[in-house]
Amino acid sequence: MNPMHYYVGLIIIVLAGAFYCLDRGIFLGSTSNVNEGLLYKKCRYLFITGISEQPAHGAPPIGNLPKLGIQLANQPDELYCRIFAE
Repeated sequence: MNPMHYYVGLIIIVLAGAFYCLDRGIFLGSTSNVNEGLLYKKCRYLFITGISEQPAHGAPPIGNLPKLGIQLANQPDELYCRIFAE
């Protein structure tokens, strides 16, 4: 069998894996802001269509505030970003 077939197969597998990862969103980094005693954290993900910012996960409930990457600034940081946006 021609060894070139193995390289072509490997290239197809790598491209399929890259497409799959970009379709789910790959973690690029995060930003945190403190405003009026609240910590706001956003995660940046790279998708096929571009870069997207989404709220961090793991926020404890604060009264009526939704769990969207917000927590009290005087508490330890419990907000986190996942490897894939999903």
